[in-house]
Amino acid sequence: MFAYHGYPHHYFNATAEGMAEVFARFEKLRSGMAPHQMPALALENFIVTYLQQTQAHDHVHGHKIVEALEKLLRMNLLQYDIHFTEDAALHLAAGTFFAGRKVATPGASLLPEALLELWEHDRVLQQRFPEPHDLTRPENLLHWALRGGRDHPVVKDWQTALVPWTKHPDAPWDRSALRSLQMLPTNTGVAGLGSLSDPIEQKVAAATKKFGPNHHPSDTNQLQRHAARLLRGLARRIEQR
Repeated sequence: MFAYHGYPHHYFNATAEGMAEVFARFEKLRSGMAPHQMPALALENFIVTYLQQTQAHDHVHGHKIVEALEKLLRMNLLQYDIHFTEDAALHLAAGTFFAGRKVATPGASLLPEALLELWEHDRVLQQRFPEPHDLTRPENLLHWALRGGRDHPVVKDWQTALVPWTKHPDAPWDRSALRSLQMLPTNTGVAGLGSLSDPIEQKVAAATKKFGPNHHPSDTNQLQRHAARLLRGLARRIEQR
């Protein structure tokens, strides 16, 4: 759900079912709603667009609604997304996503053939990665090959023969900085669902209480830093599952 936007035109908003229909020829890996597509963004977008398009500012009769909507925007709407389940939030989602694999060409894959053959003959890898083509999660077959499984003979042979593509062949090929970055979970939905029995939910609720529903815009950076700490804790919790 989003107000008219984009340049020069805005053609459609896609629900989860609509995205599945658009990509019906693809094998679905994951679909749903990401944290940045939660209802708060949709609500904020509607309010901001309403205030931009209305002429209520110019009339005494309209001042009341303008003041009410501006006050609502100052409430940091993101903090209230924790009170939605993912299914409920989909009714008001700002957007949805679909991750799929094109299967029009038999045998087509983003994975190297050597790695697929290794997976087909290794029961441990099959149990760890039941869907080898699903690269939408940090814990996937390709990531294993590039990190933890790089000492396997098959993986070593594949990497030795690998010729990285680059726009600038004469430039040094150094990807150490990129490879040192932490892989973060591509989560969907909200951080907290239901009751506040979960430690992460308790921390989010505490942050809401600490900053208050009417926090001043100058508190935004502090709130963002606190939210970042919460997200890092959530990522560690998910990795340990």
